[in-house]
Amino acid sequence: MNSDAPEIRCEFTLVSDHHLEPDQITEMTGIAPTSVGEKGVTRRKYGRGVIDESYWKVAIQCRCHDLDKAVSELLDTVWVKREEICKVIEEFDLFVKLCCVVKMESEKVAFWLSHDTIARLAEFGADLDVDVYDWRES
Repeated sequence: MNSDAPEIRCEFTLVSDHHLEPDQITEMTGIAPTSVGEKGVTRRKYGRGVIDESYWKVAIQCRCHDLDKAVSELLDTVWVKREEICKVIEEFDLFVKLCCVVKMESEKVAFWLSHDTIARLAEFGADLDVDVYDWRES
């Protein structure tokens, strides 16, 4: 792993505007979430603000120069359980977000997604959000 490579965090999140049963989702999918949140609960990390939507999230963090590689690594984790996840999405009326946060300090990232990655995101009906923090010297 190149320590100069940009840091990329990718999150596959099942989201609900109402109450969510994270233990039930974990049991149905066989995947342990990285984190869960309940709508209306005060955020523990900051001690202020309220969570605006319930969620069940699986996340990875890596250092690499390729967004597709990072997203594919995360999708590989959930892809083996795609049928179970799609059933959960339908049964609980959830939507899917794939969020990526890219932090560049000295080197850049190739911002591209392969057709395979796009097809896998589409199978889940996922929205894609990419936040970029570029702290490289001009």
